Amino acid sequence: MHTRLSKAILALTAIGAALVICPGAWALDYYALADPGTTKPPGGHWVLVAGNVNFSFPAGGGSIWFATTNRYVSTNQKSYTLTLTGNTQSLSVSGAWGYYDNGSSQSEAAYSGAHENNPERLIAYVTLTPQPDWEVVKISSDQAGVHSVSVSAASFCSDMDFSGSTWDSEGWWGPPGAGFHYPVVIAFPTNVAVDTSVIPTLIAPPETGTWQFSFVYTDPSGAPMPYGGVRWETAGAGLSEQVQYQSSLAVQGSAETTYLYYAYDATDSQWDMVRIEPPPGAVPAAGYWGLGILAVCLIGLGAVLVIRRHRTASEVTRAA
Repeated sequence: MHTRLSKAILALTAIGAALVICPGAWALDYYALADPGTTKPPGGHWVLVAGNVNFSFPAGGGSIWFATTNRYVSTNQKSYTLTLTGNTQSLSVSGAWGYYDNGSSQSEAAYSGAHENNPERLIAYVTLTPQPDWEVVKISSDQAGVHSVSVSAASFCSDMDFSGSTWDSEGWWGPPGAGFHYPVVIAFPTNVAVDTSVIPTLIAPPETGTWQFSFVYTDPSGAPMPYGGVRWETAGAGLSEQVQYQSSLAVQGSAETTYLYYAYDATDSQWDMVRIEPPPGAVPAAGYWGLGILAVCLIGLGAVLVIRRHRTASEVTRAA
């Protein structure tokens, strides 16, 4: 029954997408050289990123803020990667926040930053729970210096279920207007082994192509991944901006762990990556039936409502 439900969800989503861009992640990137506070871009100190961002810090250092605005959908998580490339040696990630338009509260944000063996590339990994209306990442240095950096971002917005030993995700990559095509996606759990006795699934609209899976033990750079991962690949068009799809994989233990999620952009011949962290309260009780609005696409005076229900781990493994 849930297979028919998934196909119905995809059909409704395709109908909505054909008529209007459904809500999801916008990654309009802005920067501010003065503390923007809680002002939403493009107001206040915010400037739209156009080409390299050039800035300088005085003696004692300083900070620069980057922001991305979203079309709000109440997914339980946005995973966001901000990459600065240039003379970033003295820079570090010093904060991340998510905000709502009504100003009533902030989205919970977890963040980390690393140069990852490349002093000219600083990567900020941000997890926002739930997805906010806009998010801000603060980059700082305790040294004086002149900087010129290019800015890129990848994001994945999803409702996720970490029940038992199965990670189940329904979401999409952003942003609109990015022009990417992902014919390959790979998911690696970071501290628990993939269960190769359970068939992983990826269900996407037919126009993306026919998806095949394989179990892999190296990441896209060739580095070993001892816990293994799942690679889904299609010879078709692949995933594009805000195309909703569903995927699941099983692990030999609790699925409530961190995942590295890669997607190969055939347009730019490069890999994008986000970290998937279990949001607080993301694991429903076994067999729980929950209804949540996954997407609302406004079409004139009408609307298409796509309803999602949480599934048990045993159901997910039969969702081929």
